[in-house]
Formats: sequence, C-alpha cells, structure tokens
Amino acid sequence: MTEIPPLQPADGGRGRPNTASVIRAVVLVAGFVGIALAVRASADELEGSAFPSPAAMAVVLLLALASTMCSARAWSSLLPTVDRAVAHEAVYVCQLAKYLPVGGIAQAAAQLGMTVSSGAPAASVAAAWVVAMIAAIGAASIVGLAVVAVPGAPLVLRVV
Repeated sequence: MTEIPPLQPADGGRGRPNTASVIRAVVLVAGFVGIALAVRASADELEGSAFPSPAAMAVVLLLALASTMCSARAWSSLLPTVDRAVAHEAVYVCQLAKYLPVGGIAQAAAQLGMTVSSGAPAASVAAAWVVAMIAAIGAASIVGLAVVAVPGAPLVLRVV
C-alpha cells in the first residue's frame, strides 16, 4: 500500500498566520469566554442546590476527555491526507466552540474551516463530517438504548 504524504501548511512554511491560525485563535478566545460565562451562570443557578461529588465530576471529566480523544482519532482516520496533528488540533480547539451561544454550528464550522484551510479538499472534509456525524449518532443511540434497558438504572443515567 502506498503511503500518502501529509499536506503542507497553507502558508508554504513562510510563518505568516494562515486562515487556520486565525480561526484557532478566535475559537480559543471565544470558547474560553463562553466557558467562563457558562460556569458563572451555572454557579448562580445552583446556589443552594446539591452539587455533584468531586468523584462524580472526575468521572464525567474523564469520560468527556476520552470522548474527545476518540473524536479526534476518528476525524484524522477519515482524512488520511491531512496531517494527524492538524486533524487532532481541529477537533480539540473547536470543542470549545460548543460553549458559545451558537455552539453546535460554531463548532462544526470552525472544525471544517480549520481542516480545509490546512489544504484538505473541501469535498473530502464535508464527506468526512457527514460520516463522523452518522457514526456519532449511531454510537450515542447504541449507548442510550443500552442504558435505558438496564433495569433499576438511576434516573441520572437515563437523562444524561
């Protein structure tokens, strides 16, 4: 099998900020601001309410990290001509966009934009996005059905 060489940076190695660099910076700043606002709003709403234990929050954090890592690997696998580090970075950075008011749309647009600006063909990136979303919906459906089917499962598992 022939090895496919990775695409070169869009700036030709001259060190100028390319579109991906600008998108990355905007998404990072906006994502962190969004997270800060979401944490503040959640803390205000939860004042006086029961708060999850640190152990429960740690488990959720580990599951979220594992999920994001799996998404990054899937994204790079769907785009073999894109450098693996570039594909992973597009997923990791753009996850922050979910905390913006237009979260899902901003996350998708930023991830697709960063990947295309790295030199990947737009048609391949669009096709990879469709496949990734079908796989995510399928995986969530399987896990969701399995959790609902567990007799006596706590309500929190069935809602999450």
